[in-house]
Parts: sequence; structure tokens; C-alpha cells
Amino acid sequence: MSKVPSNTLISNVSTSEMNAIAAAGVRVSKCLHNGMAYEAQISNTLKRLQFQNQPIIVGQTAGSKGVCDIPIQIGNIKTGIEAKNLGAFEGGCKKLYPTPDGMQIIEDCIHKSIIGNRQLYGGAILPWNANKRTAADWAATEHIFKPDIYIDAPRQSIAEYYELKGANYIQVEGFGLYHTGNDILGLGVPKFECNVKLRVRSTKHIKDGIPTDITAGLQFNRKTLVKSPFCLDMNLPEGFTPTDVDMLEE
Repeated sequence: MSKVPSNTLISNVSTSEMNAIAAAGVRVSKCLHNGMAYEAQISNTLKRLQFQNQPIIVGQTAGSKGVCDIPIQIGNIKTGIEAKNLGAFEGGCKKLYPTPDGMQIIEDCIHKSIIGNRQLYGGAILPWNANKRTAADWAATEHIFKPDIYIDAPRQSIAEYYELKGANYIQVEGFGLYHTGNDILGLGVPKFECNVKLRVRSTKHIKDGIPTDITAGLQFNRKTLVKSPFCLDMNLPEGFTPTDVDMLEE
């Protein structure tokens, strides 16, 4: 099993890119709020549409839960849409747990396959998981868990992750609508593919507290995402038509 020194970046991440990601991190709460608002916006739009003259049954939006953002049903087809607002850069997180080989993802998932047989942090266990939960405990080991680790991931990783969650489509604000591997409705939209990295980092739930978790999150670079010709908040794919008279007049 290969070891990854705590001060080693697995992929070449520029200083500007790291700064941008770090800056985004301090806006997590705001991004979450904006993300939920965009989910609601797309959900409300779908409720006022029909597809090929069939009603669209729209389920409850997920918010921050680990399920598909917007489940929908059209006839006998059940699918879902993941909604990403303009500030979104992450596509799914998994928690790492202490094992005899160090901090690892237990469940089988894309994140685990990307990490592969790497032994993160030289096999060290996060102090919190070893019941060492004082500021001094963290200060003595912080150098092991810093800086964050970035691992290059396949360009289709985000799409595969959401397809497994039941979302055949991803709507990205400002970029449009994409499928995740199976354009089940035949919309003619492109597949969601762009540069992706898996970011492994220590996280905490209290601003002035110490880290309580190690998480691995898929992060996508929207600058490498080619815009789709279709979207759900402007240029609708063929087959979608409004059911609301007021919407026709907008």
C-alpha cells in the first residue's frame, strides 16, 4: 500500500486554484442556502411544465440530504434532476472512518475507488476518532492532516455519482442541462463531463472547535464544462411545454 505524506499534494494544484477553493470553503453556508433556493426554483419551473403532453409529477426537493435533489415521474418513467446553482463546485461528499490502515471510506462508492490503495496521512487516525479531543491534541497532530489532499478523478465522476443517486440529469445555473450517462427522456442534451478532483480534508462543525471528521468531496472545475444548448430555466429541450398560461406570457 502506497503512503501519501501529509504535506504532499497528489495532483498538481496551482496556488490560485487552491486559494479559490479555500475561499469557496468559507462560503459553505451561503452556498447551501443558495443551492436550496435554486433547487426550489427548478422544482417550481418543472411543476409548470409538461413533457410530450404528459404531466410531470415533481417530488419533494432534497435540500442537503444525500438523495436526488428533484425526483420526477413522467408516465412510467421515474428519474431525477440534480440542481447546481452558480456558486456550486462540489458534487457529493463521503465520510472517512478510522481503520487499522488509517482513515478510510468504508462503503463502496466512486470516492473510495478514486482513493484506491493509497494510505492517507501515513496511516494516522484523526485525534477526535481516537478520543483525543482537546485543542492541544489537535495542535500536536495538525501538521499530519494539513494541507488538504487533492486526487485527480475521471471527468465523468460527478455524472456517475449522481446517476447512482437516481438523477439522470444535472441542471447547472448559467451552463444548462446535462445527462449523467443515460438520456432517458431523449432530450438530446450533452453528458456532464469536466475536470474533477477528489478533495480529502479535515472538517469541523464548530467555528472555533477542532476537526471532528475527515471527508472526501468531488469538486468540479466549471471552467472546463462546455455549456449545454438547453436548460430548464431558459432554452427548454424539445418536448417541454408550459401548462401555465401565465408562464406562456412571461
